[in-house]
Amino acid sequence: MYPAVKQRHIALLAHDNIKTELLRWAECNHDSLSQHQLYATGTTGTMLKYELGLPVHGSCPGRPAATCASGPSGTS
Repeated sequence: MYPAVKQRHIALLAHDNIKTELLRWAECNHDSLSQHQLYATGTTGTMLKYELGLPVHGSCPGRPAATCASGPSGTS
């Protein structure tokens, strides 16, 4: 049996021209990512939620990444 994986807080951010690539990467790593707390901004978070069914926290629709709290501490 494998030891339990320590749950991490992971922010996933992508510029518009990279979102599709990030989505493909997340799909390949779905099982690993689903074991962690995921944070994303606006469209990226929506894509991860609805395309892959990953639970994403802290999405800020319509707000740029620099102004969105993308982590548990409220920092970007």
